[in-house]
This record gives sequence, C-alpha cells and structure tokens, in this order.
Amino acid sequence: MISSEIQQFEKYYALLTEYLVTYSMQIVGAIFILLIGLWVAKKLAEVVANLMTRHNVDITLTNFVSNVVKVLLIIMVIIIALGKIGISVTPFVAAIGVVTLSAATEALSCDGTANKTLNTKATSVALIMPILQVTKMSKKFFRICINC
Repeated sequence: MISSEIQQFEKYYALLTEYLVTYSMQIVGAIFILLIGLWVAKKLAEVVANLMTRHNVDITLTNFVSNVVKVLLIIMVIIIALGKIGISVTPFVAAIGVVTLSAATEALSCDGTANKTLNTKATSVALIMPILQVTKMSKKFFRICINC
C-alpha cells in the first residue's frame, strides 16, 4: 500500500518536473515582458502628462489622456504576455477590433435611427464572428449584413 502511494507520488513529481522544465522559460519570459511593459506604460503616461502640462492643457484632459495611454499599453502588453505563454490571442485582438469599429461607427453616425440600426446590426454580427472562428463564408456574410 505504501509502495503504491510512493509510486504515485513519483509519477506526479516526474509530471510536475516535466511541465516546469518545458514551460518555465515561457512563463519567465511572459513575466519579464509584463514587468518591462508595465514600467514602459507608466513612464510613457508620465511623459504624455508632462508634455500636456507644459503646453497648458486642462488638467482633467491631461489626466484622462495619460490614463488612456497607460491602459492601452497595459492591454497590449498583457496580450503579448499571454501570447508568449501560449494562449491564443486571436479572439482578444478580434474583440478589440470589434469594440473599436463599434465606437468609430457610433461616433460617426449622427443622422437618425436608420444609421443606429445599421450600427447595431454590424456590431452584433461582428461580436459573433470571433466566436464562430471567422471563415471565408462568414466574412462574406458579414459584408452582406453590413450592406443591408
């Protein structure tokens, strides 16, 4: 009974050692990328804030823009670190593209409900596409739905 438990422990120990040897450098690399990226985001946000303050821009706008720059850089760094670990980042990038497309079309639409209906259709279809693993057929469907 004790020998079977020792064998089971040795099996799990060997499995754990194999995973650590295989993936440890990827995890260390991802942590290194994350730390350097957070430092760069902080410094760049400070540079933007100092530049805007030097040009007498409103403090509220200065804080907002510097925080947006910092958050966008942190999101990019996190996506890069996840890709380094081996996690597929394609759905994240597609979702960021959809949000950007939605915000841009909403900002540009200013002439009534027909445009808002079109934006709603395009946004809802675009949100579904990354889930369905966009193929040539779904891209064609996406173009048809935007034009309706």
